[in-house]
Amino acid sequence: SSYAVDNTVEVNDNQLKNLKSTESRDTILRVIRNGKIGLASSSRPNDDDNLLKNAIDTSEFGTEAAFTFPGSAKLPQPEIYDPTLESLSIEEMVHIATSLAAELQKEDPHILAATQVSRVHSEYHLANTSGFDAGYKKTVFVVLAAANIVEGSNMLTVYDYGMSTHRDFDFNHLIEHVLTDFRIARHNVTLEAGEYPVIMSPEAMANLLRPIIACLDGRAVVKGISPWKDRLGEKLFDETFSLYDDGTVARSISSGYFDSEGVPMQRTPLVENGVIRSYLLNLQTAAQLKMAPTGNGSRESGNSPIPGTTTLTAPAGQTSIDNMIKGIKKGILVDQLMGAWAGNPYTGAINGNIALGYKIENGRRVGRVKDCMFSINAFEGFKSQFLGCSKELVKTANAMLPYFLFDKVNISV
Repeated sequence: SSYAVDNTVEVNDNQLKNLKSTESRDTILRVIRNGKIGLASSSRPNDDDNLLKNAIDTSEFGTEAAFTFPGSAKLPQPEIYDPTLESLSIEEMVHIATSLAAELQKEDPHILAATQVSRVHSEYHLANTSGFDAGYKKTVFVVLAAANIVEGSNMLTVYDYGMSTHRDFDFNHLIEHVLTDFRIARHNVTLEAGEYPVIMSPEAMANLLRPIIACLDGRAVVKGISPWKDRLGEKLFDETFSLYDDGTVARSISSGYFDSEGVPMQRTPLVENGVIRSYLLNLQTAAQLKMAPTGNGSRESGNSPIPGTTTLTAPAGQTSIDNMIKGIKKGILVDQLMGAWAGNPYTGAINGNIALGYKIENGRRVGRVKDCMFSINAFEGFKSQFLGCSKELVKTANAMLPYFLFDKVNISV
C-alpha cells in the first residue's frame, strides 16, 4: 500500500498560475493461485473484500508464476526522509517560486519566467504470506526554474532544477546556472556538418543509456531479443566505462528500502570496467533466468511489477567540466536532446535533434547551435569513442551522473 500528499506551486509567464494539492492512497494485492498470478488495485479505503475477489478472478487468466514471494530480510535504510519538509508551508513555497521568477526577470524584462516548487510526502508498506512486513517514509522536494524568451523567429528555453529527498540545494546556484547558460544560448552561432568531440550533459545522457538499459532488461533477456543474452562477463565497452543501478543512494528520489515486490534495494553493477556484469531483474524474470532478483521490481499505475531502474550512477572522472570544455578546440556541449528515442533499441542507434546545445571554440562556449541533428551508436560510442567523464556528479530525476565526453560524433545540419 502507498499513501502520498503532493503540494505544488507553479509560476508561468511571470505570474502565479497554479496551487495544487493532491492526496492519494493505493492498495495493491497480488496473489498466486493455482500457479497463476492475479492482481487487483484500489484507491478506496477498507476495500479488502473487493480486492481479494478481483485478484482471485484475474488469476484465472494470469501469467504462470515462476517465483515465490520473498521472506523477511535485512533492509538498507538510505537517507530519504526529511521531516522539515512536512512543515514547509504553502506560503513559503509560493515565496520561493515567485522569488526565483523575479530573479530571472532581473536579467531582462522580456524573459518569461517559469518556476515550480513541489513537496511530496509518501509512505509505503508491503507485507506478504512469506513473512515480509516492512514500510518506510520518503519525502521529495523539487525546485525548477526556466527562462523563456522569443526574439523574432528565435525561441529559447533554458532551465535547471534541483531534486532531492531533502531541502539541500542552493537556490542562488540554480538561478546562476540558468542565467549563465541563458546569456550564452541567446547568441546563435553557425556550425558546419561533420564529426566533433561532444560533451553530453547528465540530462542528455539518459538518451544514450536507454539502449543499454533496454538490453539489460530481464524481460528482453528472457524473450531472447536482447543481444546480450548469455553474455554476462564479456567485455563489450571501453574499460573506463562503468554503470551501476543503485537504489540505496542517499537523498535520491529513486531510492528506497525495498522494491515493489519486497526485495531489498541494492547497488547493482551493470557494466564494470567495460564488462557486462548483471541484468535488471524482478522476481519473475530472475526466476525464469535462474538468477537472484536485483531489487528492480518496478510498478506503475497498479500494473504487475516489471524490471526498472532506480538511480543510475557512474564513477566520477578526474577532470572538471570547465577543464573538459577548455580542452576542446572545436566541439559541442549537448545539454538537451529532443526526439532521440526511436527505432530498435537493441541496435544501439540513436538519432535526434539537439534541443539545446552550445558550440565550443578554443576552450569556451561561444553560443547556441540550432537546427542540428545528433547521431551516434551507443554501443560503439562506449566502446571506441568514449574519452571520459567529469569529476562533477549531477542529480537528475533517476540518475546521478557526470558529464560524458565522446569523440568523432556525427552532427548534421
